[in-house]
Formats: sequence, C-alpha cells, structure tokens
Amino acid sequence: MLQNPKWGKKPVLNETSLWLLKAADYIEKYGWWDGNGRFCAKPHQPACMVQALALTSNNGIGVFDIIGKVEKFLDTNLLHKWNDSHSKEECIKALRDCAYAQNRG
Repeated sequence: MLQNPKWGKKPVLNETSLWLLKAADYIEKYGWWDGNGRFCAKPHQPACMVQALALTSNNGIGVFDIIGKVEKFLDTNLLHKWNDSHSKEECIKALRDCAYAQNRG
C-alpha cells in the first residue's frame, strides 16, 4: 500500500493565508454585499471582500498589500468591482483559494 506522510495533515499556513481565511470566514458568518450604496462597513455587519479584509486586519496594517495579492490572484486591478460581479459563494471561494495559493512556491 502506498503511504505519503503528508496525507491527512493540514498545511501550515502563513500570516497572509490566515488573514485571507479570516476574511472569508467573516463574510460567511456576517454576510456579504455587493457594495451597492454603502461606503464603509461596521464590525459584525455584512461586508464586501475589501471591507472584510479591512475589518479582519491588524488595525489596517497591510490592507492595501493584501488587496493587491488578491487582485493579482484573480487577475483584476479592481477587487471591489470583481466582488460586485460575483456571488457571495464565489467571493468566499476566491479568498480561500488565494489563501492556499499563498503557500505554494
């Protein structure tokens, strides 16, 4: 029987990946919206991808850098527009997929 010591083990995630997963969890828990008509989100209320990243940040430090990483991953230069043209589920999946892609060399 074939054995692989990595099977069944969770990947070790870096800080960026954990932040992206936290933003995805935030949207899943509190809800998502497409940015239509609201400029800022408050904690524990629905948020777009950009706002979820800001709300789960360490006092706003590095928000623009992480938004840039997500934009690069999604091949867009306007994350808020990408958010607005996709569903809640697609946005959550994109954040999670980007999180796991950050750990690949």
